[in-house]
Amino acid sequence: MNTGIVSSHGTYGSAQQHQRRGEKMCDECRKAFNAHMRAYRSRNPLVLTRDKKRARDRNRALVVLAQRHRDEYEQLMREAIS
Repeated sequence: MNTGIVSSHGTYGSAQQHQRRGEKMCDECRKAFNAHMRAYRSRNPLVLTRDKKRARDRNRALVVLAQRHRDEYEQLMREAIS
């Protein structure tokens, strides 16, 4: 039964629990997640290439959206900053 409580921190599994719940990861879990992903990418170099391409494509799409919907974008940025 899932009680909604992260039982331990500082593991990849507990980091996934934070993600599933839409929570911000605690520092211990974030470090464990980052370490896991570094190790995964070092064993799977094509994943790193794919991830970089996706990030580049995503950033390009965000720029286009910001240009097409400037007022909404600026409002979202103001809300995010405040």
